[in-house]
Amino acid sequence: MTPTVSRVTNIWTPLSTRQGADQPLRDDVPAALETALRGWIEETVRDSSVSEQRLLLRCDLVRDPNPAFEPSNDIDDIEFLAWFTPTEKLLDVVDATLNLLPTGSIPTVRTLPRASKPTAFETMADVMGQMTFTKYRSPLQQLLDDGRSAYTIRTDGRALMRRVDRTVAALVGAAIHAAEQPNRGSAGVQLRRAYHAAYALRSDPVRAYSDAIKAVESAAQATLEPNNHKATLGTMLGALLQIGPQLEVAVPGRTDVEGLETVRSMMSMLWDGQVSRHGSQQAIPEETLEQARMAVDIATVLVRWFSAGAIRRR
Repeated sequence: MTPTVSRVTNIWTPLSTRQGADQPLRDDVPAALETALRGWIEETVRDSSVSEQRLLLRCDLVRDPNPAFEPSNDIDDIEFLAWFTPTEKLLDVVDATLNLLPTGSIPTVRTLPRASKPTAFETMADVMGQMTFTKYRSPLQQLLDDGRSAYTIRTDGRALMRRVDRTVAALVGAAIHAAEQPNRGSAGVQLRRAYHAAYALRSDPVRAYSDAIKAVESAAQATLEPNNHKATLGTMLGALLQIGPQLEVAVPGRTDVEGLETVRSMMSMLWDGQVSRHGSQQAIPEETLEQARMAVDIATVLVRWFSAGAIRRR
């Protein structure tokens, strides 16, 4: 299956803003969207196999045994989740619900052929996944679109993530596809993990940066250090200096080394920018979200170049 990583949707904007500046996406949950999301939570949890007890635990929600505004036995746990969750935790409940729902990835238009014919099990899984998406996830996606939320459903249907520019999403998807080769190790999986961590509802910049580096290491090892099973981006930078004349870059530049120097500079920037890699007696700063997202961008390009053969041995 084509490894798309984000869904692009057309978001409706009010007539009053169509002729002016773009209507900004909303990081918060405005009142109208809040009511709609609470209704989706109650209907989905009540109709599906999702455990309300697990949702309460995951989202750290505790019912007051003696509430001042409502007798505790007048509402069940599902109603409590839907209608008494604080607004600031509402997206967390939606995110947790998506994760506990039966698998149902977003249907995508296949632009690349399968490597092999799908098995009967895979075909049935695809059908069940699309049914689950249509029943539970599609209505939620419509609410997020109409509410102009900054968040959307991740392509695998298991979480919310921040909306990403379609060009960025396409580049990441292309890099992941290019890395689906045995000699590129886990590069595709690691790049996908880095991307998700950088754009998740609750982003994890440190993990995103770390996985971005791992993705490049996996993609580049077969080209730069095929016999070094302990290779890191740092050792690969050293190898570049030694085997430079043996490497060929698709766009070499005017002096025949500018292309390779660009590759080295990008790898060096990614490696040197990871400030949290080692411990110290002094407080170590962690990577910021801005740094992590730039690291994912750099890794995306490098993974694609190495995996597609734009950087290769002569």
